[in-house]
Amino acid sequence: MTIMEILEKSIIPMEFFTLLIGVIFSRKFWNSPSKYILAYLLIVFMLDSLAGIIFKSNNQWLYNLLSFSELSILTFIFYKSIAKLMHKRAIIVLYILCFIALMIEGVFIVHSFMGYLSYGFGLSSISIAVMCFIYLNAIARTEKILNVSRILLFWVVVGLLFYHLCVLPITVMIHQLPDIGNTENLLLIQYLSSIVMYVSFIIGFIWTQKEYNT
Repeated sequence: MTIMEILEKSIIPMEFFTLLIGVIFSRKFWNSPSKYILAYLLIVFMLDSLAGIIFKSNNQWLYNLLSFSELSILTFIFYKSIAKLMHKRAIIVLYILCFIALMIEGVFIVHSFMGYLSYGFGLSSISIAVMCFIYLNAIARTEKILNVSRILLFWVVVGLLFYHLCVLPITVMIHQLPDIGNTENLLLIQYLSSIVMYVSFIIGFIWTQKEYNT
């Protein structure tokens, strides 16, 4: 078995393990919007399992559903976690723009929601990254910054930023992958960035403290 195959087969177990650790330590953040990270992880695990195990072909619609679910849940978490109205409005605008872009691509470009909506989800990746920066900017202006490493959402943001900034070029180039000579390097980046993201989540679950998750 090659390293690539090992990494590929480790993603779904890593998703389950991250969800399990999150459930075990959920009492630390259950009274905060960060609890919805568990819903995010559950949906990711279930849809990835369906796409990777049951629907191994013609499964683009599952990844569309996965990406849209990720965008929706993360938008909700950031909206609830940020106090400043201007930041909240920016997050809502980003979500609406992504939704419109997905509808336009599905209806007028791909002509179906069964095919992968790469441009829409490229914009979604950018929007999630921007939301992460908005959150970091928001907490940098409060006393929470003094104990930022004890806040679960900080570690989630670190993981999300690493993943989306690494995977964004792959998302944008998805239509051109058949014409790219060595796609293995692109897949390697995707698998490694996924693992790093989940490791960041796990660190957050273990290291966070209840008093800093409100």
